[in-house]
Amino acid sequence: MRRLRAIVCDMDGTLTRPGAIDFPRLRARLACPPHTDVLSWCDLATTPAERSARSAIVVEEEMLGLRGTTLMPDVSALGAFAASRPRLKWGLLTRNNAAVAASNVDSLRAAGVTFHCVLSREWAGGPPKPHPAALLHLATTWGVAADELAMVGDAVDDMACARAAGATAILIGDGDEPGARENAHHHVPTLTALVELLGALAAA
Repeated sequence: MRRLRAIVCDMDGTLTRPGAIDFPRLRARLACPPHTDVLSWCDLATTPAERSARSAIVVEEEMLGLRGTTLMPDVSALGAFAASRPRLKWGLLTRNNAAVAASNVDSLRAAGVTFHCVLSREWAGGPPKPHPAALLHLATTWGVAADELAMVGDAVDDMACARAAGATAILIGDGDEPGARENAHHHVPTLTALVELLGALAAA
């Protein structure tokens, strides 16, 4: 990649601790088949009423999960790095709903992490991750090339989104989801390690 000018972060499992949403219960309530994406399952509903009912269940479970959401323990390290690099653009790109994203953004702001743009799944410009539309929109909005942008996330969808956009894919966490490590350009275990990597990319 060229010198880093913009960073887009996933939310769940990246900046907030994973596990707040009870996905087994969500899938059971939706009767969602194994290995089928939950949001795609909602879109596959045969009637508008059924789609609306499925989407309402997803939102309900997301809001329940919000009660147990906590930030990653070293998120303040990311905030300190952002403060030291004021020219970098920061975005949040999540498949979560806008209300949950807004609540977590407030918590992240209190920890020193702020964003120039936040896109939830309600973004009207295209499909959610792993489709690259939102990531490309951010690059265009900020006037940066895709290869000057890094996508940070803990899931294969994040890595696929970055790859499809021509951005740098940075995997954070255990990286045990099938396909995640294979699609990542870089893999770091924690936000503290991420800061070290971002510093090197921004200085390149």
